[in-house]
Amino acid sequence: MKLLALLIVLLLRQSATSETSEDVGACLLASRSKESAGGGHQALHCDAQRDCTGVSFGDDRSCLDAAVPWLTPHAQVKCCFRCCLAYWQRELGLTEILEDWEADIRDHKVNAA
Repeated sequence: MKLLALLIVLLLRQSATSETSEDVGACLLASRSKESAGGGHQALHCDAQRDCTGVSFGDDRSCLDAAVPWLTPHAQVKCCFRCCLAYWQRELGLTEILEDWEADIRDHKVNAA
């Protein structure tokens, strides 16, 4: 009974947050190229300009290793992984690390190449 109560509390707390989650694997599968009338491939829509600030993946890093179907256009892969990568970059503090490295390079005039 306590386990059920805990589960209900967790589900209510998760639904009360304004954060959303994305399924990168589903995005990649849904974006699977379909044959166009001209014999080429046409990628399905993924909004590359969407706001990723409210997207959360919690502690689940499975979005980082989502399988990319063969012949998926690069722009589609980039779009599907966009919020996942932005989320983990924020969560792991990678932006700050990069900024520190860039400052060190500027300060020491080290050639980054």
